[in-house]
Amino acid sequence: MPPISKIGLIAPFEGLYRARGYAALAALRRGIEHCAPPGTALIPLALDGGDSPEQSRRAAAKLNLDPA
Repeated sequence: MPPISKIGLIAPFEGLYRARGYAALAALRRGIEHCAPPGTALIPLALDGGDSPEQSRRAAAKLNLDPA
């Protein structure tokens, strides 16, 4: 089994800017498909940053809790 690495993305997935958040996620996935080193599994970990700095801060804290 190849080593697994996660790439975190905090973006708005609800509300006014949700289209930008989903576009960023699609771009991240394309980048992983084209640039992942051979023998490595890269997984996007996307969290909703909402529409406020506080919600983005909480999402970043959640990313830090992920052990991978």
